[in-house]
Amino acid sequence: MNDNTNFLIEHNKRQSKDFLSPDQVQKREDYQRQHKTDVMITKCMDGRVNVPVITGIPMGVFAPYRSMGAVFDIGSPGFAPHVRGFYEHVRGRRIKEGEANGIVINTYHFSKGSRERGCKGFGFDTERACKCTKLLRGDFEEVYGKAHAHVYPVCVGVETDEDALVIHGEGKTLDVSEHLGYSEEDFRRELRLMFPDMKDVVLEDLLPLVVGNRAHVEKVKKEHKPIVELDHRESTIAVGRGFDWLHLVNHALIVGTFNVDWLHEVSVAAHIVHENLKREPELAAKGATLIASAPYRKPGVDAAVSRQKAMSMARAAWARVKKNEPGLLENFKLELLVGTLDRNTMLMDWIDVDPESFE
Repeated sequence: MNDNTNFLIEHNKRQSKDFLSPDQVQKREDYQRQHKTDVMITKCMDGRVNVPVITGIPMGVFAPYRSMGAVFDIGSPGFAPHVRGFYEHVRGRRIKEGEANGIVINTYHFSKGSRERGCKGFGFDTERACKCTKLLRGDFEEVYGKAHAHVYPVCVGVETDEDALVIHGEGKTLDVSEHLGYSEEDFRRELRLMFPDMKDVVLEDLLPLVVGNRAHVEKVKKEHKPIVELDHRESTIAVGRGFDWLHLVNHALIVGTFNVDWLHEVSVAAHIVHENLKREPELAAKGATLIASAPYRKPGVDAAVSRQKAMSMARAAWARVKKNEPGLLENFKLELLVGTLDRNTMLMDWIDVDPESFE
């Protein structure tokens, strides 16, 4: 087993232990008690885009969805059930509790220091990435309602050099990195001007992401992020869902199975990892890993279905990498991890599988 695979297994154990610790349980419960708005995030598979890390929000609070370039088709068979499910979850809570809301944060990413460190999925064209994300926000409004009665979609850019959020509102953009002197009240006032129809309770639950990001950007500026970390350095291809525990920036390319041609995204991810290893001997020495994961909440049938789903994704993804990026297997000994994630513990249950059995 290579160093990267060993690291991932041990890192999951550490993150699960931390997730279940009294301090983290209390922190998560306190946050969710105070901020009841459900948050769904669409984002690129790029490992530099990690919203929980750059906002300081506890692990396991957001519902993340990833695809290449953060391009999603709401009507696709792989994504439509999640779009419907998020709405039904919010609506169900509203009926049961009397008040419930949701935010969908549609993200794109870019680098202000170099065009070539931007989103490869859009050919480093930030304007096109932003336009596509705004169109996705419009698609969410079409299905959830433009009155924002239950769910409010928001377009947000992520500047990866300093990990800064760039929030797009009505006729105005708020770049957190340019307002580090702002107080919480200053940000509250700006958000109110940008989203005049947003419910107060929803705005108050969007605010912590902005304030938390301000603190993170200040830290990044002080630490002077090494130039090598500004570009892709991923050595892991993660396929499926249930990767909250990774909680690392720039370590894995995470490919969701939400678009019809998701295996093409696996090919792109494999190529990026292959190029990373060829460019950096230090990364190559640790090896590369393909993970396939499916989460579950209940033992029994739910867990069993997730197990079958993880195996199915692993089989398809491994075959695609072997066909389109054979050098990753031949020259860098790509390894396979397959597992299911218990949402209640953030612990992976690894499945013993030999990729040779896929032949």
